[in-house]
Amino acid sequence: MIINVDISTGMMYKPGPLIGLCLEFFGGPANANRLAPAKGLPDRERLRLQRFLSGVRIVTPHTGGSNARVVKKLTTAGANALTFTMRGGGGTMTVADYFRHHANRTLQYPGVMCVEVRHPFQIRLLLFSLD
Repeated sequence: MIINVDISTGMMYKPGPLIGLCLEFFGGPANANRLAPAKGLPDRERLRLQRFLSGVRIVTPHTGGSNARVVKKLTTAGANALTFTMRGGGGTMTVADYFRHHANRTLQYPGVMCVEVRHPFQIRLLLFSLD
């Protein structure tokens, strides 16, 4: 007697913006304000969402080259509050300002937290949704 057990299964997510998946996780678009840290997303809920998204491979069409990235973690600050230092002594700016000034893109949800993604050689910040 031979038993064939197929163990090659995996979870698939439907294509679309990452923010849509996160909103479905919390029960639909009516809960969009829950993703804005300033509005009070509890750390417990952020960590629960982070566990759900950790390791998910996403495509970032606004970046050049190989655009597949793997989600590492969620930030505690929103894009309009999260600052970083520019290379070459360019000072500091928020993630939302960077996209507005350098990528010529306005963020649809500037108060929403960011996603840190893994890249083979570096870690980049990526936003949930762009216009």
